[in-house]
Amino acid sequence: MERKEVYAVDSTVSVTQIDLRVDNKIINLKPFLPQEFKGKVIINFEQIENLKESFAAMKGESSLIMEEKLLSDFNFSLKTNDNKINNCYNESISISFLNEKKVFVFSSVDTPYVATGHVPDSKKNYVENSKILNLYIVISNENEILFEDGGFQVFDAYGTLGFAIVDIDKFDEFITPKINSNDLIEEFTTTEIANELFDEGLMILSWGHTPWVYYINSSEFADIDILMGEYTGYYGFYNFRNSSGKYSVIPGNELRDWNNCKKKDWPLIKLNGSGDYVLMKLYIKSALSQSDNDYPIPTFHLKRVDEKIHDIEPLLQSNILNT
Repeated sequence: MERKEVYAVDSTVSVTQIDLRVDNKIINLKPFLPQEFKGKVIINFEQIENLKESFAAMKGESSLIMEEKLLSDFNFSLKTNDNKINNCYNESISISFLNEKKVFVFSSVDTPYVATGHVPDSKKNYVENSKILNLYIVISNENEILFEDGGFQVFDAYGTLGFAIVDIDKFDEFITPKINSNDLIEEFTTTEIANELFDEGLMILSWGHTPWVYYINSSEFADIDILMGEYTGYYGFYNFRNSSGKYSVIPGNELRDWNNCKKKDWPLIKLNGSGDYVLMKLYIKSALSQSDNDYPIPTFHLKRVDEKIHDIEPLLQSNILNT
C-alpha cells in the first residue's frame, strides 16, 4: 500500500507542532524549520515501496536530516496556527506495519533560478520571500535512497511571456534560415514559424500566465501529481520530439534577443518516457496563511505520452489567482 500527502504553509512560524513517533520514539521536526526563514514551506509525506520513485529521490538535491528503523507503529502530526478565520492544519497520520520499514526525512530549499547568480540589494528581500523550504518524510522497506542527478524540476520566475522548452541546437538549426528578426516573440506573433515549430515537435511554448514563481516538473511515475496540489483545469498538449535527454527551459522574455539567449546556460529538464507527445497540466498547492490570503504555489507538470490523446493545443493562457 502506498500513500502520499502534501501540506503547505506561508511561513515556518505558522507551524506550532510537527513531529514523528517511530515506535516509542518521539522526534520533533520543528528545529528543521528555521524561524528566520522568510519563504513558504511544503511538507511531503510518502509511504512508498520504491524509493527511487519518491519525490525526494527525483529532486536530486535534498539533504538527509535523519533516518530511523521502524518496527511496527508510526505517527506523523502537524498543527499550524489557527485564528478561527482562515484554514489551518490539525493533521495526524497513524500507520501500523507487520514488517520492518525505514523512515527518512530530507530537506531542501528552492531558490528561483534567476536569483542563483548576482542579486541586487534592492531585490534580495523579494528573493528571500520567494524561496521554498521543502521537508520530505518518506517511509519505505528499502534501506538506501539513490538520488537522481537532477533534471526533474526547474523553479524560476516567469512573466506573462511564460517559457519555452527546447533542444537549443535543433531549435536554432531549424529557425535560423527561416526568421527575419532576432526577436522570436515578434516572429511567433507575426509569422507562422511558431506553428511550424509545433508541427515539427521542436518546442513547448506556454505563455499568458500570472507573473509568479513556478515549478516545472517532469516525471514518468504514476501519482506523483498528488504532491503538486489541485489540478486547475489548465493544460497544453504538444507534439515534442523524443530526441535528447535534457531540454533547456527558457523564460519567454529572453526570446526577444535570440542571438544572446542561445549562448546562455539555462536550467535543464528531463522528459523521460516513450512517445513523441507531451501533456502539460497546471497544479496549485495553496500555502495556508493566518495573516493574508492563502499563497498559491503553482506547478506545471509535464509527462510524455505514447498516443495523441488531445488535439495539439499549446497552453497560452492561465490565471493562478482565479482558480
